[in-house]
Amino acid sequence: MLDAIILAGSEKALLSLNGKPMVQYVIDALSNSSLIKNIYVVGNDLEGNIKNATIISATSSIYENIAKGVNQAEGEKILIATCDIPLINSGIVNNYINKCFGYNADI
Repeated sequence: MLDAIILAGSEKALLSLNGKPMVQYVIDALSNSSLIKNIYVVGNDLEGNIKNATIISATSSIYENIAKGVNQAEGEKILIATCDIPLINSGIVNNYINKCFGYNADI
């Protein structure tokens, strides 16, 4: 199983789509994946707006935000996603991860 980091450092993370923040669609897809153990969302002003994820405060640097998420993650392999893919679902997540497991590389 993998840990997942969602980069949500911009205002679009909380953009409402059908009454739900955009980032929540990504969280839900990852939560419903049998291959994801923990979900960390790196962003600001997320408290009370999202569920089923651990929130990590963001900086202004995407590199620092990735590092903050990686430092919290427990696994050797980590999935990093952005907050702006609301059409993602657990099937897409599982398919992508399974394909990545076929390579000995960072993808």
